[in-house]
Amino acid sequence: MTTTLVIVVMSAWLGALSVLAAVVVRQVALLSKLVDPDYSLDGLTVGRRLPQQVASLLPDSSGAILVLGASCAPCRELAQNLGAIDLEQAVVAIIEGDPVHAMPLAEALPVGVRAIAGEKADAAYSALDLQTTPFLFLIERRQIVDKAVLRGADHLRSLLGAAPRTVGTARPLTQALEVQNAG
Repeated sequence: MTTTLVIVVMSAWLGALSVLAAVVVRQVALLSKLVDPDYSLDGLTVGRRLPQQVASLLPDSSGAILVLGASCAPCRELAQNLGAIDLEQAVVAIIEGDPVHAMPLAEALPVGVRAIAGEKADAAYSALDLQTTPFLFLIERRQIVDKAVLRGADHLRSLLGAAPRTVGTARPLTQALEVQNAG
């Protein structure tokens, strides 16, 4: 009887230690993510599915969502310094704010980036729960797999895995902005 009691106590003790170890490993992983300079508490959390009003803006279930503010100076600088890049994935730029101010920002974006402004962009911005721009979400199967507050054009290129191009920097004005209103 004593041996059985010792085995039960030891098993319970080992089980408790296993649970404690799992909790410690999880906490260390969370802390290491918080010290990552690309990690942001802003916006929807990594692992969450995109809200429908945002997912409907992507041409496919995967890609990148670039969030810019129409009156955001760092966003204008980012768009102007980005130049042309080879896009290996769909990139949709959601430009929050006044569509009139969004036009110059959209014109500066590389060819192939779908720019959206107006009511749909404002609704998507709200659904993404953001306070900061410029911001990038990487999406796989309509799920957020990474996100970051952007520090500049090179940072965006590195996150997209895109190489700079030397040709094709201009975008026709008529293709620059897709103003979409709800209704």
